[in-house]
Amino acid sequence: MSNTPSYVIIGAAGGIGTELCTQLARRSPCKLFLAGRNASKLEALEGTLRANHPEVEIHNRPVDATNSSAVDALFTEANNVIGPLSGAVNLCGSIVLKPAHLTSDQEFADTLAINLLTAFHVLRAAGPVAGDDLVARAVEAHRAAEGDVHVQRQRPRDAAHVAPLDPRLVGLGVERLDEAVGRGGLAQQPE
Repeated sequence: MSNTPSYVIIGAAGGIGTELCTQLARRSPCKLFLAGRNASKLEALEGTLRANHPEVEIHNRPVDATNSSAVDALFTEANNVIGPLSGAVNLCGSIVLKPAHLTSDQEFADTLAINLLTAFHVLRAAGPVAGDDLVARAVEAHRAAEGDVHVQRQRPRDAAHVAPLDPRLVGLGVERLDEAVGRGGLAQQPE
């Protein structure tokens, strides 16, 4: 079994995803499994990361993170390809930039699915791969690390949902994680 940390990043080709993947690659060695909706962006990101960090093992797979079966399959594949997961990060998010009275029911439903279902699907799919009792172990690991891992809030649509796990990370909603570790328990970067 390898001691090299391995991460699944969903929404990897977005702005924050690209930066997170770059930061993880700079901390080599590591293994990255990039996922998201846009296959060409994922391939471009993989190419850039490989060119700049040839020592990092990188894989990518397009996925619709609003589809629970697809997310389950992604985590099974990632675990088989890069080994035991050290972390999983959900960076999927979207907002509708128009007044509510001009927003269709479908646009609203799609936005809810991207922002809510993806976080749930990632947490649920990571469970069988990472093990049971994720929140309890995340709280324990966070308290032991005393803030080594933090939640970043860039803009509302770009909230990075990260929870420390022992030593794994699993995507969680920011409010749920704050609740798990106690109010103010996470070090947060200023918005």
